[in-house]
Amino acid sequence: MNYIFGTGPLGMAVLRELLNCGQKVKVINRSGKADIPQGVELIKGDARDRNFTKDICKDAEKIFHCAGLPYSEWSDHLPTMMNGLIEAAAFSGAKIIYADNLYAYGPATGEYHEDLSYKPIGVKTKVRAQVAETLLNSHQQGKIKAVIGRGPDFFGPRALVATLGSRVIGNLLLGKKAEVIGNIDLPHTHIFIEDFARGLVTLSENDQSYGQVWHIPAAPTVSSREIIEMVGDEIGKKPTYRVANSLIVNFLGFFDKNMKEFKEMMYMYNKPFIVNHEKFAKAFPFQVTEHREAVRKTIAWFRKYIGNE
Repeated sequence: MNYIFGTGPLGMAVLRELLNCGQKVKVINRSGKADIPQGVELIKGDARDRNFTKDICKDAEKIFHCAGLPYSEWSDHLPTMMNGLIEAAAFSGAKIIYADNLYAYGPATGEYHEDLSYKPIGVKTKVRAQVAETLLNSHQQGKIKAVIGRGPDFFGPRALVATLGSRVIGNLLLGKKAEVIGNIDLPHTHIFIEDFARGLVTLSENDQSYGQVWHIPAAPTVSSREIIEMVGDEIGKKPTYRVANSLIVNFLGFFDKNMKEFKEMMYMYNKPFIVNHEKFAKAFPFQVTEHREAVRKTIAWFRKYIGNE
């Protein structure tokens, strides 16, 4: 039995991929509410509650950790969440597949690859490194089996708060300006959320992947502007932009809690951000979704979403 913790856009994409593969899935979130397919059991619970996770995962074979929290809660609660899932996996014998981002590395010179040392520059990059190390240390100690699949900024169905989410694609469909952050003419790796999910499932099914970090393959890196222009081509509208540079983000941070927390990650949008996935590509057969096809699928979902608001 597969357990997915988290029903955000990535957790839901993993759910779809597992169902497409004919696998059985249970889904856990804190609200007990989610738009999930009929026949999938949805369980209300909090991964930070060790007793809950240990009890609920008794029959788990694989645990997909896709649960997220607001930036402001990361330091206090991400370690607790990870420790609870590790204990649950140790008790049940389940494997943990952790869906991670690239924050732990901090700013890097050149491409981001799996052998980079962690160089956190603030609270959020530090805690991402901490929980990743905790998970892999537990694997190395023989307590559990675990693998980390990392992806850069994702976009796609349900990804409303992504950098290419409702403030970009949603706005353009509504005839508004795309609201973007940083220098959108620099190369910046984006991954289609369905590829991210498929990559995590691929890792889960291959024993040689465990105990390691893997970057999930994405379509060739282009600038954010190039992807947004693809959106414009698809909907037949020339994009216009409202750009928030570092000064604007810092200013907005005085009034907007999310912007205040986001300041730490501005390095990702002020310098080239290119993610290397050669390790994964050499190890496993994997076909990425080209950007234009990913854009078409994302727009189709957003059109339905906007129409149902």
